Amino acid sequence: MDRTSDVGAGLAGLETAVRAAMSTLGGHLLERLLAGDTGHAGPRTGCGAGHQASFVSYRDKTIHTVLGPIGVRRAYYRCHTCRRGVVPRDEQLGITGSSRSPGLAAMIDIAAAAAPFTAASGLLSDLAG
Repeated sequence: MDRTSDVGAGLAGLETAVRAAMSTLGGHLLERLLAGDTGHAGPRTGCGAGHQASFVSYRDKTIHTVLGPIGVRRAYYRCHTCRRGVVPRDEQLGITGSSRSPGLAAMIDIAAAAAPFTAASGLLSDLAG
């Protein structure tokens, strides 16, 4: 039996475990950093079409990031003229209409360009955990 390969296999397992732990820790840190700003802009904010949207409530959203899923609480506004919702924090974070962070979206794009779907899915799993 080759002791070098045993040590290497043990190191690979340790690396995977540490990476998983650091991603979890990073996800919690990112979630806490984002919790400091809900995007509340007062009782009214622009709707993007020249009208004023009124604050309705705070809404929770799960964002899938390169560090794993995180939860954010955001101010939700409603324009009664346009009949559309406005979430300023989503716009600030670049996640309007998506549950993927810009970093994860870029990672997915790179993997998708490099390989067919099944292989790209495996590549993402291997690289991002």
